[in-house]
Amino acid sequence: MIKKLSICLFLLTSVHLFGQEKNVLKMDVPVNALGENQNFQVISFEPLADDKYSILYMQELPASVVGDREFRAPTTAGAYTDTLKSGFTGFVNHSNKVIILVRQILNNTGEAVTDSWVIAVRELQSDMPYTMYFPPSFVHPVIKDAIPVTYSLKNLDRITGLSEREFGALVSVGKQKYGFYQYPASASTSRESTLGENLQALKSGFKELKAVMGKGKIALPKEEKVLFRREIVDNVRLAATKIDKKDSVEIKLYISMSSDSEYELVKSQTYFGSTNPLFATALVYDVSLNVAGAYGWVLLKFKDAGGASKAHFLALGIDNNAEPHFWSIDAGKNSLNSFMPVFSYYNDDGINVVSRNQEKIFKPYYQYHLLKADDSAVKFYPATDTETGSEKSEFVYTEQEKKATSSSTTQSSSNTSKTDVPSGIFEWKNHKFLFTTSKVSESTGTTVNTHYGNLSVIHINRENKITENYDIQENKSNEIVYPLLLGQYSDKAYFLVNYPNKFKLVVSEDKVETETLENSVYRLVYLPDKQYVAINQYGTMLLTKSIVGNKYTLEFYPVN
Repeated sequence: MIKKLSICLFLLTSVHLFGQEKNVLKMDVPVNALGENQNFQVISFEPLADDKYSILYMQELPASVVGDREFRAPTTAGAYTDTLKSGFTGFVNHSNKVIILVRQILNNTGEAVTDSWVIAVRELQSDMPYTMYFPPSFVHPVIKDAIPVTYSLKNLDRITGLSEREFGALVSVGKQKYGFYQYPASASTSRESTLGENLQALKSGFKELKAVMGKGKIALPKEEKVLFRREIVDNVRLAATKIDKKDSVEIKLYISMSSDSEYELVKSQTYFGSTNPLFATALVYDVSLNVAGAYGWVLLKFKDAGGASKAHFLALGIDNNAEPHFWSIDAGKNSLNSFMPVFSYYNDDGINVVSRNQEKIFKPYYQYHLLKADDSAVKFYPATDTETGSEKSEFVYTEQEKKATSSSTTQSSSNTSKTDVPSGIFEWKNHKFLFTTSKVSESTGTTVNTHYGNLSVIHINRENKITENYDIQENKSNEIVYPLLLGQYSDKAYFLVNYPNKFKLVVSEDKVETETLENSVYRLVYLPDKQYVAINQYGTMLLTKSIVGNKYTLEFYPVN
């Protein structure tokens, strides 16, 4: 798991161009000095500047590392402390292999400069010089035979010339593969390429609950019918009740900061009419995907002063300041409209709610509302009958590997639930892109298995119209599927999506689309700490490698 991001990757304001904009770079990496026929692995890569990139390769090779008071045998690799008539004795542990490091520094045109280091796997004594000997007939394309060796895995901190990231990668490999030494702590820090921890923890985005808490805590009155209870974050609960009267209904909103029996009334209101018994709730997120509020809603049928019956969805909840609100949302002339929130998030305008309307059973459509701080609700989409259902829905498939279903598998009794989980918010050039992932939980007896499936992108344009629902189908991941922002530019923004076969998601003002990144021919290069991207002040860099052979492709997304 990669460490937590120190900056939010998902909310980035519109691009401001000062001078010429930097462009995305994609190029084939020239064959490194180790050659095409050598076995090696990439243990580090990073942008060193806007036009300079480093790749650090590692090999482990058989070779004898022998001190000047030691001996080597003509037919076997390694060093010995003594020779007797019966042969060589006193084999020195790990003296029969070395690590070769080669660093390739590239520019935008693919020109490369290389450096190399030889590291003994064995321990080296400070009072003895050492020499490395390759096996007979072996010729290395970079390292000459019979050269002095001064670096050892036990003393990695003596190696100079590596960047912090490269040194950290070398230490990580040492710990994983050669655990018989103690390794120095790496000064390198990395940034997270996943919001998984944030999404699982859902830590509060609320400000202090102010003076509303402290006026006396009570249990929910028994004479009031509980409409809902919802835990927002740890030990913060929202609850609503109603009292039905002859011609009216009183709705009350409570909040608790401790136990389920200690609530405070924060808002109440009486309506001339009645509610149906069905009540549901939704969480509100901020642009960093922390919980920033919550609300519930119920269908309210009331009569106005003229006696006309109307139906509204009554939404009641708290915003990011823990301020209580009651919002009234028109349910349409025939009261057949439905309000099923898919994504609710808070920005400076208020609570943005994208929901589904099931009025047309066989052709549901999206709605977009804004719940404002003054308790008013604005409907942005659809604004007219002709806009209803006008959003483009596109269903696409990516190259995900699917496991074959065993014919011997027996069908067992199980329950399956599916919910939409927010996995990203991206506001760019006055457009909004909302990412959701389907979370599927399958329970069989006491066992619950959870996986994540389709990734959907809801595109809202600068006129606050939902123009597109881009749905990536038939995928399955054990981890939450999130979009990692690679870079944003004047015409497009690029994301990397962490399905088992990763791909790029490309958004523009006109459309959303995908680009293949991993398939049956290419795979992303993973580093020792499980990262597959390098992020720093210059931008984001990734490498892909051919399944067969040693062909690498570099992609760099500069910061503008």
